[in-house]
Amino acid sequence: MLRGYRSDESHTLLAILAREPEATMRAQYPQLFEPGVWNDGGAALVLVSGEKALELGLSVIAKITGYADAAQAPELFTTAPALAIPKAISNAGLEASQIDCYEINEAFSVVALANLKLLGLSPEKVNVHGGAVSLGHPLGCSGARILVTLLGVLRHKDGKYGVGGVCNGGGGASALVVELV
Repeated sequence: MLRGYRSDESHTLLAILAREPEATMRAQYPQLFEPGVWNDGGAALVLVSGEKALELGLSVIAKITGYADAAQAPELFTTAPALAIPKAISNAGLEASQIDCYEINEAFSVVALANLKLLGLSPEKVNVHGGAVSLGHPLGCSGARILVTLLGVLRHKDGKYGVGGVCNGGGGASALVVELV
């Protein structure tokens, strides 16, 4: 329970956020803004070579066929995925027309929209089940959330190739191309 709230009051985080402006929240409940408080999820992925997967008898879900990083001025970080995504697709030996779906992290809502426009992507192929704004943006596991969602969409849509892209606050971006097996 948060300091200052009695047990008979509604003290869930959503209830508090609904009735308190952020400035008031920061002043009255600084513990809400400490590192780790906003973590709302976690994930674990297993990444192994094809050889190791065979050796261990693992069921392989997908393989990484390409990846890339790109960067531009820090203030332009929201559009950096538009630089990394084409490089990753090229590194995979593919054309954009072969990609069945994209997951582009919504560090902010505009990120997916801006990159969709810059890359000339069909909205039906981007963040098919919703992005981080609707699904959640767990701190520290955005990449895992994007990859798991991407693989689920590929499976659901009988797709073969998918691209995940993220930007970072320093002006950089990373992209990964996966092939569902």
